[in-house]
Amino acid sequence: MYRIASRSFLTRMDRKTHNDISTLQKELSISQARETISFANVQHACSTLYAKYGTSIAVGSGSFITIDNGDLAKGFFLTAAHCVLKPDTYTKIDSLYITNPVTNEWVSIAPEDIFLDGAADIALIYTKIDLTMYSHYALSLSSIEPKIGDKCYVCGNPGGFDNDSLIMGVVRDAHYALSAYIADAIHIDAPGIAGNSGSPIVNVEGSVIGLYVFGRTSQETFNGGPNLNTLVQSLHILKTLSDNKSKKYLGINWSFPNAYEFATSYTDTSSFPNQGIKITVIDTTHSPFHPHLQVGDLLLSVTINGQKVEVGVLPHQRTPGVLLYKTNTNQAAITITFIRGKTLTTISDISFQKTYGDVPAIKDLPLIGGAANRS
Repeated sequence: MYRIASRSFLTRMDRKTHNDISTLQKELSISQARETISFANVQHACSTLYAKYGTSIAVGSGSFITIDNGDLAKGFFLTAAHCVLKPDTYTKIDSLYITNPVTNEWVSIAPEDIFLDGAADIALIYTKIDLTMYSHYALSLSSIEPKIGDKCYVCGNPGGFDNDSLIMGVVRDAHYALSAYIADAIHIDAPGIAGNSGSPIVNVEGSVIGLYVFGRTSQETFNGGPNLNTLVQSLHILKTLSDNKSKKYLGINWSFPNAYEFATSYTDTSSFPNQGIKITVIDTTHSPFHPHLQVGDLLLSVTINGQKVEVGVLPHQRTPGVLLYKTNTNQAAITITFIRGKTLTTISDISFQKTYGDVPAIKDLPLIGGAANRS
């Protein structure tokens, strides 16, 4: 009797708990989140890339991508620019192979069908592989901006050891600020090594939110590349089958000061803004900021079309790299605010017309003169 009663009591408790949880789920509209992406679709879109220059062969990664309606017949393939350039030059590799996702055959790519945005380290390849009937073999750009903490995946070939392997991580920073990589970037903790360069960074829906192009030596979970915003703006030009030389040339490099370095720009060192970057290099021949800025200046903000952008590394701040794609030939001037010594200065109407097409090609080389290591 006791045991039967006890079982009956426990059964009623179990049912009550189950019913309560079910009711709570309905009331709060709790839905089970999908933990992983459909890997098959991403894997179909990705391919290892083998490039040859002289007698050397390099391995990289990339993916077929659709940028807008009607481009599937062009077979666009997205990868990192440095995967298709000879080392430390702006010269394209001699030959290249990727896999046709429809036939699973290696396809040779002519160098003249490779289009580059060197500053952002983006390459778009016109493969001519018709994917009109195979749209699921091409990834698409996400319509949703990634957020810090979002789950992400990288599909590529690390070290040439594992073709199209999937790596999971989270978004560390959706607008990562570097001194070397000038474009607006994404920072992730998904591990990767050489060979992953050119891998798409996708969200849980399998949509592209970034491109893997750099990583820190001996720190395999500090990786990233152009973020969604940079990809959208750069691919808008590359899809016209031309190198992206129309972006504005800045001609400066910078560092991120620590608190004590910031303090040297202020009289009251007990409290001062965490804002700005130190100018470390300026191109005195081509930079639109010369002679207005000098090495050692603390750049606080840039304003264009009435929109002020605070410069720095805090979540709401950006680097001058946002100017790469924010301007066009109809926008003639910007305003900058900076501190030289301890004097606050604002200069307006800086001529800002020079593009990468106006300067030597070597200045558009991916990650030249910076601390981030190429994969």
